[in-house]
Amino acid sequence: MRHISSQLFLNLSLLLIHTLLLLSLTPLAEAKKKTQTAAAARSAVPGSGELSTKAGHSCTWATSSQGADDQVSLQVSCSVPGETPAQTYQCRFAGRPEQCPAYADKANQYWKQVVGKLKKRDNACDGEKVLKTRLCKKGPSAAHVRLVERSGEEAEEDQEGPKGKKERRERQTAVPLVKETEVAARRTEREGRQEPLVGARDGYGEEGEGRNADSEVSSYCAEGWHSLCSFFVKFFDG
Repeated sequence: MRHISSQLFLNLSLLLIHTLLLLSLTPLAEAKKKTQTAAAARSAVPGSGELSTKAGHSCTWATSSQGADDQVSLQVSCSVPGETPAQTYQCRFAGRPEQCPAYADKANQYWKQVVGKLKKRDNACDGEKVLKTRLCKKGPSAAHVRLVERSGEEAEEDQEGPKGKKERRERQTAVPLVKETEVAARRTEREGRQEPLVGARDGYGEEGEGRNADSEVSSYCAEGWHSLCSFFVKFFDG
């Protein structure tokens, strides 16, 4: 009886140890599976390709993963045909498509839909900042790539707050406001240069009144008696 009890205790101990081992290995297996899935998704990201926009812009695109981070960048470089000198522009999109549940198995379909969005534009870098795909329509917003750079400059509208937007609007309207003020000042200056009334100009009231009096003096007075004669002429004329 004692031997049976010892054997039973040993079996229960072995079973307990086996159960504990399974419980400890399960998280490791799940973590390894997630790592393998993420690695498979990264390897499924197409490296590069070409596209043409609706306006005929010739573009190249390339994707890249940023190390251990699950963020993926999409770099787009385009040239406008027929322009002399050649006109080019670039932009970059970034996102975390691995957060979309369907991405692991359908990464190629995801990027095909992203590139298709760019093809429908006249300018590959103009339009909606977020390239939403049908594959991840119900996924988190971070799963969609978003415009982060354009022609080497950060997309300011995503970075600036209400104060920054207000300052940008003030800078845009400052020059037109100065021009309007200058035009109004010139208009006022021109109006101020209008010919004054003749009476106000010669200081005698009606036009030519002073000149007529001088003419009468010259008519009635001889040159030698001009001063005395002019006194009497003006006296009688009132």
